Amino acid sequence: MQVRETSPKVVSANENALSDLSSVLWIMAFTAGAGISNVFYVQSMVDVIGKSLAMSPADLGLVPASTIGGYSLGLFLLVPLGDRFDRKRLILLQLGAVVASLLVMAMAVNAMMFLIGGLAVGISASFTQQIPPFASSLAPPAARGRVVGTVVSAIMLGILLARTVSGLTSEFLGWRTVFFGAAALMAVVAILVYWRLPSSRRTTDLPYSRLMASLWPLVRDHGVLREAMLLQFLIFGAFNAFWATLPTLLEGEPFHLGSAVAGAFGIIGAVGSMAAALAGRLSDRFGPRRVAALSAVTVLVSFGILQLGQWSIVALIIGVATMDAGAQGSLVSNQTRSFALNPLAQNRINTLYTSSMFLGGAMGSAVSTIMWVWSGWTGVMGFCAILVALACVVLARRRPA
Repeated sequence: MQVRETSPKVVSANENALSDLSSVLWIMAFTAGAGISNVFYVQSMVDVIGKSLAMSPADLGLVPASTIGGYSLGLFLLVPLGDRFDRKRLILLQLGAVVASLLVMAMAVNAMMFLIGGLAVGISASFTQQIPPFASSLAPPAARGRVVGTVVSAIMLGILLARTVSGLTSEFLGWRTVFFGAAALMAVVAILVYWRLPSSRRTTDLPYSRLMASLWPLVRDHGVLREAMLLQFLIFGAFNAFWATLPTLLEGEPFHLGSAVAGAFGIIGAVGSMAAALAGRLSDRFGPRRVAALSAVTVLVSFGILQLGQWSIVALIIGVATMDAGAQGSLVSNQTRSFALNPLAQNRINTLYTSSMFLGGAMGSAVSTIMWVWSGWTGVMGFCAILVALACVVLARRRPA
């Protein structure tokens, strides 16, 4: 989308066009991708951090849990505020908190200090979910899918590449360098946000307690939102189940490749995530529900390919690219149709949508471990296929009201 660049200005959630959308959109996408990375840097450095801070093996799981748990709290408690206050100001405040929290992690002298910093990083990094509804509110209706797709693609790139970047950096420069570097990057992002992003007007005057109480009526009154939440619960559950067990597969027969190669698969997934932008364009042209159905079928096919991956690295590569393309298409299309339901409650809608997605991801990760013990890779892929098949059944039903 080629548009002229102009100076920032106050915008309304109901405006249909902006002359400077293109440059603002790319800054939003960069901000979202860089921001979400803060939550996932730790995942490739758990063992190194644990040894450095004298953590017991039983406590290592708290390292990734601290950032993801904090992020989940931020999603639920802070993202709805974007309907009540200027989103630009909220993002800047949370960016300041992210910088301070990352510095706490970088300078941690014991496990408790590190985990508190990780929790604070996760909570404050939830500003990334202020951005999709912010971008959607700036877009003309005919381009909403493309705009959301660009931002979501950046978020998924941040998730997929964070582990690879932090793994390589920590190997050569140490794990503390990762967090010092991340803090510096967030400071640069804050300057870009302050300089270039427009302000937004609040869409509600509800006090915080009533703002939170209004979440349930949104679920109750919108069948489309309930369907979108269920679809992402199922598909992201399958997505996370795969990534949670891939390192275990690669470490065993016949590969013996180790966790470093598992992190490199994030690059392959990043290629697939480029489909998010395409899914946005297709949603604008053919309707987001059709794209959601095509995406779900693509993910289902990918698990058939990935089942062969227990014997073939080529099948794993093809399957990962296919799965990520379908998963990103599902995310964008369902998010686009959800945002269209109520322009005055987009942040609250995004809170519900992303919370259901991350809840599904947590479920998928937990169950995949049980399935691996029970029946190995075949059991995990079967579980993933069942989840996505259920999503296809949901989409085959009559369109919700």
